[in-house]
Amino acid sequence: MRAVRSTAPAVLPQLLPHGAGMLLVDRVESLTPGRCLVAAHTVRADEPCFAAGADDGRLRYPPTLLLESMGQAAALLWMASTAYQHEQVPMLATVRGFRLLGPVFAGDVVRHRVRLEHCGQQSAMASATTEVDGVRVAEVESLLAVGRRPAELPAASAAPGEVASPPTKEKRA
Repeated sequence: MRAVRSTAPAVLPQLLPHGAGMLLVDRVESLTPGRCLVAAHTVRADEPCFAAGADDGRLRYPPTLLLESMGQAAALLWMASTAYQHEQVPMLATVRGFRLLGPVFAGDVVRHRVRLEHCGQQSAMASATTEVDGVRVAEVESLLAVGRRPAELPAASAAPGEVASPPTKEKRA
């Protein structure tokens, strides 16, 4: 992973290990390294989660993706701290106290306000709130992230769009 020297929108895909369709932070609006960050994501009607359409005609954003977007914002804040080891990949480990307070729809701009509560070389803990048009729609008491070196991660064996098979145990003779 690269060091956070810029949070320009064009740089975000280089910082976060998410591909197209799962990069859920469009821009960082403010950043105080090691302390707090405000990041935004415009929920687009062409996002893969809306492929099936909507029963009631309104495209409601899934809470799991809202939480993922909050986690990506928290990862950017950790990556901007001096403690973060830039050769590792940030991974969400635990979420505590997530509350969805209101709906989010296609066309909404969500703003995540993230505060770093603990920061170490291999882990970080943050709290966050999310607003749409100044109204709080979600909050999380704590997001715990851990860092792993790429060599510690399982190798991807599936082609894009396919599901990887679980590893098999080899029998010893």
